[in-house]
Formats: sequence, C-alpha cells, structure tokens
Amino acid sequence: VRIAFYRDNQSRREVRNMPEGFSFPVEDKDFRKSSRSRIITWCVEVAVKPEGVALRDSKNHKGGTLFFNNAEWKAFTGGVKDGEFDIVG
Repeated sequence: VRIAFYRDNQSRREVRNMPEGFSFPVEDKDFRKSSRSRIITWCVEVAVKPEGVALRDSKNHKGGTLFFNNAEWKAFTGGVKDGEFDIVG
C-alpha cells in the first residue's frame, strides 16, 4: 500500500514518479522518539535520512515501517501544523 501526502503540484509530481514500495536502509539506531512522548502510550519513532523519513510504532518495532520521501513528509507535517488532521466534533 502506498501512502502519499502532497499539498501542491510539485510534490504531487515527485510522488507520482516514485516507484511502488519506496524504502531505504534504516537501523534501530536511526530512530528517535520525542521526549514529550514519555507518558503517552501511543507513540511513533522517526528516522530522518537523506533519502526521506521512516516512521514506526515505538512499542512494536517489528510491526512494519512507513517510508516517506522528503516532499511527502513536508506535506504531511505542514498539514499537521495547519490542522488538516484535527478531529472535529
């Protein structure tokens, strides 16, 4: 399954040109967890590499890793900052 985030035509083109199954080498030592997530049970770890960003569940390292290219990650974090994923209700 390919998960893609884009906010403009440039990042949309970059995502379209990526092969299915995009990934890059990451090791356990590459991942970091926010110091703010100490008391929260649902946390993720992020590995920032030149090729992109890898994301995984901090409690289940064997559960799989999501990979994002830099344009996708920029679009995703921009959407978070702009409230695009806020729960309304």
